[in-house]
Amino acid sequence: MTSQEKKTPTGDESVGAKDQQAEEAGMTTHGKDHAATRSGAKPSFRHNAEPLLRAGLQLIPLHRWNAVDSKGRDRGKTPRDGAWQARDYDSRAVLALAERDGINVGVRLPATVMVLDVDPRNFPEGRDPLAELVADAGLDLSLCPRTVTGSGGSHYWFRKPADAQVLDSLESYPGVEFKSLGRQVVAPGSIHPNGRSYEWYDLAPELADMPDLPDTLLRLIRRTTRAHGEAAGFGELTPEMLATTLEQLDAEDFQDHDTWRDLMMACHHATAGEGRQEFIDWSTQDAKYQDDAWIIGRRWDSLHANGARGGRPVTVKFLHKLVQEAGGLVARPDPEDDFEVWEDPAELGQGVDDSTLREPPKAEGKEAILDEMNAQHCVVMENGKFRVFTEEFDPVLGRHFYQRSTKEDFQNLYSNSFVERANDRPTSRASFWLTHPKRRQYKGVIFDPSGDHDGWLNLWRGWAVEPKPGDWSLLDQLIREVLTDGDPRGYRYVLNWIAAMFQRPAEPAEVAIAFKGAKGTGKGTLGRVLQQLAGPHGLHISSPEHITGRFNSHLQNCICLFADEAFWAGDKAGEAKLKALVTEPTVAYEGKGRDAVMGKNLIHIVMASNSDWVVPAGLDGERRFAVFEVNESRKDDRDFFRALNRQLDEGGRAAFLHDMLARDIDGWHPRNDIPQNSALADQKLRGMDPEFSWWYSLLYAGELPGYDEDRDWSGGEVELDKGDLYDSYISFARNRTRHPRPLPGLAKVLLAKVGVTSRQVRSGARKDRRVFVVPDLGQARARFAAIVGADPKQLWG
Repeated sequence: MTSQEKKTPTGDESVGAKDQQAEEAGMTTHGKDHAATRSGAKPSFRHNAEPLLRAGLQLIPLHRWNAVDSKGRDRGKTPRDGAWQARDYDSRAVLALAERDGINVGVRLPATVMVLDVDPRNFPEGRDPLAELVADAGLDLSLCPRTVTGSGGSHYWFRKPADAQVLDSLESYPGVEFKSLGRQVVAPGSIHPNGRSYEWYDLAPELADMPDLPDTLLRLIRRTTRAHGEAAGFGELTPEMLATTLEQLDAEDFQDHDTWRDLMMACHHATAGEGRQEFIDWSTQDAKYQDDAWIIGRRWDSLHANGARGGRPVTVKFLHKLVQEAGGLVARPDPEDDFEVWEDPAELGQGVDDSTLREPPKAEGKEAILDEMNAQHCVVMENGKFRVFTEEFDPVLGRHFYQRSTKEDFQNLYSNSFVERANDRPTSRASFWLTHPKRRQYKGVIFDPSGDHDGWLNLWRGWAVEPKPGDWSLLDQLIREVLTDGDPRGYRYVLNWIAAMFQRPAEPAEVAIAFKGAKGTGKGTLGRVLQQLAGPHGLHISSPEHITGRFNSHLQNCICLFADEAFWAGDKAGEAKLKALVTEPTVAYEGKGRDAVMGKNLIHIVMASNSDWVVPAGLDGERRFAVFEVNESRKDDRDFFRALNRQLDEGGRAAFLHDMLARDIDGWHPRNDIPQNSALADQKLRGMDPEFSWWYSLLYAGELPGYDEDRDWSGGEVELDKGDLYDSYISFARNRTRHPRPLPGLAKVLLAKVGVTSRQVRSGARKDRRVFVVPDLGQARARFAAIVGADPKQLWG
C-alpha cells in the first residue's frame, strides 16, 4: 500500500483513494493529461468563499487553473500579481474577477493563522510523516477545519499567536509544511492543474471554529527571532525586491550545487530569511528541478543567519556580485518609500496619548529654542521609519496625544520660522533642531506600565487621578445591589477584576466583563467611571468598527476599553477579533496610512448592552467572559444617579481608586473565578451551534421524536430508531445552517457528549437493528446542564 492509499490520522479515508478511483476511471491524477480531460472545469466560489470572508481573511487572484508558463509549467496555483504580499486587495472584487475570468483564488495568510499543508506526493515510500507528526505533537486534527486539495492532500487550519514566527517545514516530516504570514494557500472552489477541485471537508468543523495552535506543535516549529548579523546588509531586501533581483539571473546557469547553495545563502541573508517562496519560485524555473520545491524549501529552512562558506558568512554582497556579473543591479526601494503617505490631521496620533505637560520654554537664546523644541517634539524610529512626534492637547477630549510627522512635513511646519546663526545665513527652526546633537530622540515607541526603558518613548502616563481615601459608597451600592443583582460572588468578582486592572496594568485581564440590562438601569455607569480613571489609557466606544475594524491604533495604549452597545455577538468576524482582544498576549496595531506594529495587549474590556445576546460565550469551559444581569431597581432613578455623580466628582473616583489599589487580590486571577451564573448560561444558550440548540429544544419540551406520546421519558432510558432522531435534527437544522452534520458527525459532536449511546436490539420486531439509547429525562438534563456549566434550575426552572 502506498502512502497515498493509507488512512489519515483523523480516521478519514485519504484523498489518495480518490486518486486511485480517478485513475481507474481513466484520469491521470497528476500531470497535464488529466487537465486535458477536464477542460470544462470551472472554479466555483459562491459558497466556498463565505467562511473565508466571515473569518476576515483576504483573498488574492491566482492564474487560471490550466495556465502554463513559457516552459510549460503549471501556473494555476500561483499568484497572478507580482508583489502580491504587499498589495491591498478587496476580497469581494477578487471573487467578482474570478467569476468573470474563471481564475483561481488564493488566501493570503495573516500572522494569526497557520495552515498545516499536507502533500502525500512528497511522503517517502513506506512512511506517513503526517501520522508521525500527529503522534509526536499529540495533535487531534479532527478539531481542525480542513480543505481537501486537488492533488490529494489537505490543509488543516489553526489559529496562532501573531508574534510567533514559524518554520515552513521540518526535515523530520517531509511532505508537511507550516504556512503562515507571507504565504498563501489555494482557496476551496479553485481547480488544481490536474482538473480536480479544492473542497471543504464536510465532516470537519467550520472555519470560524479554528482551534488554537497547540503548544506542543508551536514549540516544534517556532522560528527563533534572529538579531541582525554582523555582516552589513542583513535583511536589506524585501521578498518582492528579491524576486525582482532574481529575474535578472537564469536559474539554469546555477546547476553547479556549490554556486546555487551560496546564492541561496546570500538570498537568505539579504531577506533575513523572508524570501523563501521567491527563491523557490526562481529555482524551479530550471526544468531539472521544477518538482523539487519541497526539497529546496527544506534546504532554505536549514540555514542560519550566519551560515558559513569557507568559515565566513555568505552575505548579500555575494548576490550583488552575481547580479552585476550578469549585467544587472540588485533592486532598491523606490525613493517615495522613504516617506509616509499624507495623513488626515484629524486622524494623526489616535491612540497615542500623553498626559504629562512639558515645562514652558525659556524665553531667549538658542538653548531656549532647543529646550522649547525638545519639550514639544522628539525624533522616533517607528517600525523602521523616521518620525517626528509632536505633543498636542485635544481640547474636546481634554487629553494630550502625539502627532506623527515625516521629516518633510515637519520642515514644512517651520518653514516660516528661522534661527539666526553667527557668520552664516539663518536656518529654519526645524533644520536647527533636527541637526542638533542634543535633540530629544528615541529608538522606538513602547507601552509598558511596569516601567520606563532607557532610550524608548513610553506611552504609559499613569492614572488620571491621585488616589486618596474617601467616600464612594453610592458606587459600591450600585455595583452590589444593581449591577451584580445582589449576588455576593458576582460582587466580589467585579471588584477583584477592577482591582487587578489598577494593580496590574501591565498584565492582560484575559476576561471581559459584560453588564446586560434595560436602558436607564445604570449598567454603563461603572464603565464610564473606569474609563475616566484610566485617563489617556481609557477609551469609550460605541461603534463596532472600533473593535472589529482594520485600523486600531486607538487601542495601542489602551488599558480600559468601555464598549457601550458596540458589539453584536452574532458577528462571526467580529467574534474572532473580540476574543483575540480578550486573550491574545499581543496585538498588531495599525493606523491609517501607517505600517502595523506589534505591541502587548493590555486591554481590559467592560461591556454594556441592552441586547439579549451580548457576548459570544462558548458552551464548554468558557473562560473569556463574565456576564451579569442588571436588575431594574434603580431604573430611571434620577435622584440616585445625580447623588452618585456628585459623590464621584467630590472625591469619589479618587477614593474608589485608592481602595482598589489597596484591595487584597494576592493569588487571584480573573480566569480562575468566573461566576457560572444564569446570565452567562443564557449567553451560552444563545450562541449554541444548531446541534446543541436542537437537543436543548427536546430537553426543554421533554419530548422525543418517533415514539408513543404516552410513554414517559422521565421513567427511564428510551430506545429510539436512529432515523427518527436524525430526521428530527435535520428538520431543525435546515433552517439554521447550510451544512447540517451527517449522522456520524452528529454522533461525535453532540450525542456522545450528552450521554446518548447505541446498541443492537436482541429480540422483538426490531431484532438485530441498531438503535439510539437516550438516558431518562432527568439524567439527560443534568448532563446538558453540566456541559453549559449551569445549575439545572437555571435551565429548566
